[in-house]
Amino acid sequence: MALTGAGRISAPAEAQAQDLIETVGAMILADRFGIDPNMIRMARMNSGSSVFDLAPALAMGAFGNGTPSQIYGMQSSGLGWDQIAGLSGVSQPTYGTLVQTQ
Repeated sequence: MALTGAGRISAPAEAQAQDLIETVGAMILADRFGIDPNMIRMARMNSGSSVFDLAPALAMGAFGNGTPSQIYGMQSSGLGWDQIAGLSGVSQPTYGTLVQTQ
C-alpha cells in the first residue's frame, strides 16, 4: 500500500493517473496514425500490455497486412521491426516514417 504525504500518492490515485496516461497515449496513437480507438482498446485488453508497448505493432498493423496481434507476436518471437515490416507488407518509406515518429 502506498503512503500518502511527503510526495507519495495512494495506490488508487496512482492507478487513476496511469489510466489517464494510457488513455491520452491511445488518443494520440489513434489520431496520428488513423487507428480505430476500439482496435487499440481491444489490443490492450487481449495482451494486457501498455498502449506504449503496443504502439509499434498497432501502427504497423494500420499500414501493413497483419493484425496488431500477429505483429506483436512476431516481435515477441524475436523478429526485428525491420523484418516485421517486410513480412507484413509495410513499404520501406512507410517503415522509415514510422521509425522517425515513434
